[in-house]
Amino acid sequence: MCESPDGNTIGIEIPAKVKQATGLDDARRWVIVSEHNIPPGLFAQIKARFLELARQNKSGVVRR
Repeated sequence: MCESPDGNTIGIEIPAKVKQATGLDDARRWVIVSEHNIPPGLFAQIKARFLELARQNKSGVVRR
């Protein structure tokens, strides 16, 4: 079983329904939001474009 993030690591636990829908096992899993491995410039571009599309209602949920 995966232990929860601790110390300076901040994560959001993945809900059971999402794990099931995406084929993950039943172990506790987190999306770590206090770390990234994307170059900062690329991350900024992705974030800006995502927010722009969301404001224009040009993005949506994809059910997989």
